[in-house]
Amino acid sequence: MELSVLGEHLHACRSLCGRLFTLGCAVEAARAFVAARFVTSLVAVALLLGLGLQVW
Repeated sequence: MELSVLGEHLHACRSLCGRLFTLGCAVEAARAFVAARFVTSLVAVALLLGLGLQVW
């Protein structure tokens, strides 16, 4: 299993080696962060939206 994950990672790295590589890395990191903290992320977004509506 580890070798298949490594192969997928290397394929993704090769395909992103361009101008958007940094953006792709940031999106992947954000996705991993949100996936690990899904409920907390939903609460944070709801609070930010609520505060935004209060200010507006």
